[in-house]
Amino acid sequence: MWTVYNNGDREYCGNILPEGLEKNQRLDANMLTPTTKDETHDRPIAPDEIVSEGWMTKKDADGNIMLVDEIHTPDSSRYWISESYDERMSAGEEPQNIDKEFLRLWFVDNCDPYNDELLPDAPKELVKELSSRYIYLYETITCGLFPFPDSGKSINDRIEESLNEFI
Repeated sequence: MWTVYNNGDREYCGNILPEGLEKNQRLDANMLTPTTKDETHDRPIAPDEIVSEGWMTKKDADGNIMLVDEIHTPDSSRYWISESYDERMSAGEEPQNIDKEFLRLWFVDNCDPYNDELLPDAPKELVKELSSRYIYLYETITCGLFPFPDSGKSINDRIEESLNEFI
């Protein structure tokens, strides 16, 4: 959202944004920012466009809307450490975060992630850092330990087993 806002646009996914926002500023209310798939990337879409483009109707057949991807994950949401947020913002510093933004920025600095056909491998230490952040976030939100997968099963077997519950 910040990139769009910083470029002067005050509407994002059907949400009207006020003047005077600062990067990483806490919003007054939660904001839904749906996307749909374009040819190669996610495309922001407003609720009225979801209906006018035929992605869904105002009256769904069974009354249920299926949410498929990335809600409240560090891939789609930004998470900041509340204990240091105000102090860091007041000092003009970036908030401490627990998301993938640092890794996204590495790719922006080392290639053109939106146009290059082949992307470089991220350094192993950054991949480890990303894993650590995701585990920390999981444990912080759930107040429980991260359930490491059974190392005796292949990733494909674990995915299939997880999906069988819903198929």
